[in-house]
Amino acid sequence: MTFETKVNKFKYLNLRIISTEHGVSYDQTEHIEHKIIKKYFPDWKVAESGLKAVHTPFRTDSQYEIDLLEQLPLQGKDLKEAEKKYGGSFASILGDIMHVWVWSRLDIGYATTRLSQYTHAPNAAAFSGLYRILRYLATHPHRPIFYPRRPLTDVHELRFEYDAPTFESITLPNGLLEMVDSDHARDNATRRSCHCVLALLCGVAIHWKMQQQKCIAIHSTDSEIRGAFAATKEGQNLQNMFMFLPVPNATCRPLPIYCDSQPAIDSINANTVTSRVKHIAIPIMYMHEHVKDGTISLHKINTKLNLADSGTKPNSAPVHFDHFDQAIGVRFYPPVGSDHYNLLNLDTFK
Repeated sequence: MTFETKVNKFKYLNLRIISTEHGVSYDQTEHIEHKIIKKYFPDWKVAESGLKAVHTPFRTDSQYEIDLLEQLPLQGKDLKEAEKKYGGSFASILGDIMHVWVWSRLDIGYATTRLSQYTHAPNAAAFSGLYRILRYLATHPHRPIFYPRRPLTDVHELRFEYDAPTFESITLPNGLLEMVDSDHARDNATRRSCHCVLALLCGVAIHWKMQQQKCIAIHSTDSEIRGAFAATKEGQNLQNMFMFLPVPNATCRPLPIYCDSQPAIDSINANTVTSRVKHIAIPIMYMHEHVKDGTISLHKINTKLNLADSGTKPNSAPVHFDHFDQAIGVRFYPPVGSDHYNLLNLDTFK
C-alpha cells in the first residue's frame, strides 16, 4: 500500500487538520488558547501565578460528591458573585466547555456530563467543578487526535503496563469496534448510573458518548446491560453511515463490542431472560437477536484495557491519561523529526 507524501494542512471552523503519509490528525489547540485560556485566564503563567495546574478534569475525592449533593443552589447576590468570580454564567461557561468536548476533547466528557445537570440550579460545588475543567484545559491544551495510515483489515495491540516487565495486552481489529462501560449509581443525587460508549477505527476514537442513564439501575449488571444496549444502537448508526462512505473494509461483521462485565455478556448471549434481569427483557432480547443474526458480537475485556472506563468515573491521573492517550492515538503519533511531528509541535505535548 502506498500513500502520497504531500503535506496537507488546513482549518475547518476551529479545527486544525493535518494530513501526511503518516496519518491524519486534528486538534483544537488554537481554539482552546483563544476561547478558554485567554478568556478565563488572561494573565496565567503556571510558573508565576497562584493558579494551580490540575491533571484530572473532575475531583476524585468523595467529599466533592458530598458537596455536589448537599449544597443548596446559589441565588440572588451569591449567584451574581459566583458568575463574576468565574467569568460568566454557569450556562455560558458550560457551553464553551461542551464545544471542545464534542469535537475533540473526550477526556473531559465525564466531568462535563456530570456537571451539565446543574445548569438550571448551580451550587458552589458545581461552579468550582466547571472552573476545574477550565484549569485542566489550560494545563493540557494540546491533545491532538491522530489516525495512523494502517490497513483496516489488519490488527493492532492494546497494552497496559504494570511494573516492568509485567503488562497486559489484547489484540484488536483495525476496523470499526466499540468499547462500553458503566458505573453503577455514580450520581449520589439521583442514584443513576453513567455509561460511556467509545467507537474506534484503527484503534483511535472516532465517536464518543458519555451519558447518565435515564432509569435507575437496580444492580451493576443492569447498568452494564443498558450501556451495551446504547452501544448496540450507536454501532448500528455508525455501520449505516459507513455504507455511504468510500472507506472499504471499515466495518466488521459482526461489529465487536468490548465490555468488562462477564455477567452482562452472559445475560445478553443467553437464550432465556432470568428473573434478575427480567425488568430489562426487551433490550436484552433486542441485543440477543442481533448477536444471533451476526450483526454484533460481545467480548470480555479487562477493565485496565477498557478505554471507556475513564468516561464513567473520575479515575486517578495516571489511569485517566493512560486510557485517553490510547484513545486519541498517542501510541501511533508520527516519528520525531517528521513533518507531521513538527507541524503538531509534539515536543510540547504533555
